[in-house]
Amino acid sequence: MRWETRKILHAVRHPRWAVVQAVRHPRWAADRLLRFLLGLVFWGRGGTRKRGITRAVDPTVVNFVTGLFMDMEGRELMCGGAERYLLELCGLVRELGYRPVIYQGARGTWRTSYGGTEVVGIDVGGEAQNLNEAFHREVGEGAVTIYSAFHLAAPLSHPRSLGISHGVFWDQKWFQDAVVGWDYWMGIIRGAIKNCSWLVSVDANTINWVRSTIVEEAGKFTHIPNFVDTEEFRPRESGPAKDGKVVILYPRRLYAPRGFWLVEKLVPYILKKYPQVEFDFVGKADEEEAEAVRKMMTQHGPRVRWRHLEPGEMSGAYREADIALCPTVASEGTSLSCLEAMASGNAVIATNVGGLPQLVIDGYNGLLIAPEAGELREAMELLLDDGELRARLQENARQVSLSYSKKVWQKRWRKMLGSVLPARPGGDSH
Repeated sequence: MRWETRKILHAVRHPRWAVVQAVRHPRWAADRLLRFLLGLVFWGRGGTRKRGITRAVDPTVVNFVTGLFMDMEGRELMCGGAERYLLELCGLVRELGYRPVIYQGARGTWRTSYGGTEVVGIDVGGEAQNLNEAFHREVGEGAVTIYSAFHLAAPLSHPRSLGISHGVFWDQKWFQDAVVGWDYWMGIIRGAIKNCSWLVSVDANTINWVRSTIVEEAGKFTHIPNFVDTEEFRPRESGPAKDGKVVILYPRRLYAPRGFWLVEKLVPYILKKYPQVEFDFVGKADEEEAEAVRKMMTQHGPRVRWRHLEPGEMSGAYREADIALCPTVASEGTSLSCLEAMASGNAVIATNVGGLPQLVIDGYNGLLIAPEAGELREAMELLLDDGELRARLQENARQVSLSYSKKVWQKRWRKMLGSVLPARPGGDSH
């Protein structure tokens, strides 16, 4: 409640500022006041922010809290890296004899299952920011509650709480430009880190940020990089296409933080200069991006393709590709799509954002660039003009990916879960 209290006190001391902010951001002002009053209620009952609204403990369950695993109606998997990550983690939890349950924000309340895991939608009225309060009102403690991502552990959290950082997400421009958003999010992020008993980060970038801002909390973190199944994702056996065709793959959600608009800007130029090139966009898109990619398909015919594949089908798309683009602009950890491209023997172009520099050694197993269209164009031209360099990066990418194999990731997470969860009959030994 401390960050809410500071804002309320600031408003009392500076009423003119408070009036201006309330007029400009009425929903924000109402939300802040509600959170402050709720905090007073919880503290007045003798509780703490950390405990939130607790119910009876179910020692057989591991709760997972995530923003969206499926869409808000529970009909369709979101199909991103975080969702695949949770499915694998739920499998490890079952190995230890526990029952994983995934909770997410929803319109209305519903229950379904995916991949053998129960998924529960908690009604948040379509507003994602309501999930923290709604979850802790509706759901009792489990053996442990895992918050994916970790910021969902604030302002309320269960006492035995493990947060996962999938990368710094507050490096986006709108966080820093917002009149009041930055202070609010810094309060949430710092509060969640303090609330969590344990934290896992997929990259070193998050941990270093914590060391530079709240160093006393850095000891809670365990570094477990993301993974790739190097048996499922492997290079094609036939080598380069005999007709000289080169496929450039964009294997991720089509939206601004993942660099879609950087690529979209360059497609006409690359296709005109290199007649042997084709672009393959594989991922879901919001309407603006969907309209843009449809326009490219209309203008360039079969040389631009857009499709959506289920997680189990993605390996085929990588094997058809020669170059993979990971041109992230913001909000990135150790990207699953980057690891999958490396394991599949693609020549990777990635940006120096988030955890990507942890995966790509510039000039050895890929090209590392700034998130700018000019540098992306130069990198694509370099790989298209220099077949020997492209082949060398492809070979080295595969070798580096073996250090991030799924088996290594599972071993690290089993050790982490073993330190958090007591052994149960029927579960694998820690």
